[in-house]
This record gives sequence, structure tokens and C-alpha cells, in this order.
Amino acid sequence: MPDATAPHHPSEGRHAPFSIGLVVVLCVLLGLVAGGAATWFWLERQVQQASGQQLLVLEQKVQQLRLELDIERARANELHGQLVVERSTIKGLESALGAAQSDLGAANDKLAFYDQLLPPGPQGSVGIRALEIFPVGPNLLQYRLLLARNAQGRKPFEGRLQFMARGVQREPAPAVSAGAAQGGAAESAAALPGRSRTVTLELFPARAGSSAGLAGEAGPDTADPAPAGQATAAVAPVAALVLAFDQFQRSEGVLGVPPGFTPDHITVNVLEDGRVRASTTLELTSTDLL
Repeated sequence: MPDATAPHHPSEGRHAPFSIGLVVVLCVLLGLVAGGAATWFWLERQVQQASGQQLLVLEQKVQQLRLELDIERARANELHGQLVVERSTIKGLESALGAAQSDLGAANDKLAFYDQLLPPGPQGSVGIRALEIFPVGPNLLQYRLLLARNAQGRKPFEGRLQFMARGVQREPAPAVSAGAAQGGAAESAAALPGRSRTVTLELFPARAGSSAGLAGEAGPDTADPAPAGQATAAVAPVAALVLAFDQFQRSEGVLGVPPGFTPDHITVNVLEDGRVRASTTLELTSTDLL
């Protein structure tokens, strides 16, 4: 049992509160450090989670941008291909245009050359620039002619050709009677020629299957009018003589000559509404008719 009367050391009472305070301070510091560490780890984790989400969003945007870039590249390649094709087409059209311009220039040069060779008459007039008529068979005459007209800015010329032939018409010899044929009289009667007279006939294109055309009455010194059947049939062949042109027209065909008729002059008329717009006459010699 301690002695109550024993004296106490004075330092013992002073060190006890200091030790307790130091322990409390250390505990508080440790608590603060632990709380700070926990807070830092929590914040770090939140930051990492937020960064991961942002990175995922950015990766998705990058993939979308790459896809759009591929689409734009494909579209650019397609446009480039179309541009190459269009450039090739333009070059082809330029070549074709150059060739067409060259052909047009050559055609204009030829037209100017023909204008110099065949100078047109007054404005709107029609002229027969060239004419050829020659035989091609018994009672058949072939014709070739070139018509020219100066009529810029006017409607095309519409008319028809008319061929008038002047020559000698030989009539057949008179028939020999049965009584005159006795005693040698037949030979002398058959040797008598028929009458001949100068006539003017209109010639028409030869019909298929015939060697002569149709003749009609034309002028005071003419042959007898054609029979009604021939006059009616002449309407169809006349269609071959119809004219419709602007500046130049080349016409050719075959005319029929009536049996026994020998033309020495042929006049070609260009008619418009029944009026003569141009006319020329060609003289035929015996050599031409052989």
C-alpha cells in the first residue's frame, strides 16, 4: 500500500496532458491524410471515367468522319470520271465541228464558183442554163437540162416543163385497092409517098412499154388534135415534168415522138401558173436524129 505521505514528482503531472494531446493531433493528421487520399482516389476515378466517355465519343466521331471522307472520295472519283468523259466528248465535238466548218467552207467555195459560171438573172428570175436533147431509140428523145434561179428570201419556184417540137409530119401512103393491084399497078401505087407537112407538137414523157409519147395541139400550124383517149392519158405523164426548187434543179427524162414525125426544132418552156417564165430553142440536125 503506497504511502500517502510520500512526496509526488512534479514532472509526472506536466507530461501526461502533453502526451495525450500529441496522440490526438497524430490521430487527426492521420484521419486527414486518409480522407484526402480517399478523396483523391475518388476524384481520379471520376476523371478517368469522364475521360473514357469522352474518348469513346471522339472515337465514334472519328469513325463517322472517316466514313464521310470515304464517301466524298468516291464522289470525287465519280466526278473526275465524268469530267474525263465530258472532256473527251468536247474534243470529239470540236473535231466534228471543225470538219463541218471545213465542209461548209468547201461548199461555199463551190457555190461561189458555180455562181461565177452560171450568173443568175434578175431577182427571182428562172433561167435554163444548159440543155441537151439526143435520140436513145426509135421515136424516143432523151433530154437533160439545168435550171437556175436567183431568189434569196423567196418561196420555192413551182411550175412545170413544156416541150414544143416543130418538124415534118409524114402521113401514111394511101391504101391500095384490090383492083389496082392487078397488072403490076400495085407496085407503082405502093411506091407513092404520103403527104408531108410542117407541124408543131407538144411532146410528153414516154410511157412505159411504148416507143412514142403523146402529142397534142399547140399553135396555128399544128397537127390534128390527139384523140380523146390520148388526151386523157396525157395527164399522168405530165407529172414527170413538174418543177419545185429553190436555186438549182437538174432534170432529165425521155420524150416520146409520134410515128412519122421528124422534129427539127425543140423549144423548152418553163411555165408558172400557165405563163412562160423561161424559154430556149434547140435546133436538131439530121445527125442528131440518127
